[in-house]
Amino acid sequence: MRALLGPDKHIGASCYGDLQLALSALRSGASYVAFGCFYRSWLKQYPVATASDTIAQARAVIDLPVADV
Repeated sequence: MRALLGPDKHIGASCYGDLQLALSALRSGASYVAFGCFYRSWLKQYPVATASDTIAQARAVIDLPVADV
């Protein structure tokens, strides 16, 4: 995707609570990663809830902005 859009576009990757997906996104040229929900919601139904320590783990090994929604 990065090769198609060029270096000046922001490309985010949804990682669904999975640190390995975030690392793969980093290698693929993502601008930022997002991990999905941390708390259950009746408004948005996610199949997986992200563990609370995932953000700290991601920040320790990924040099990208991390969105926690």
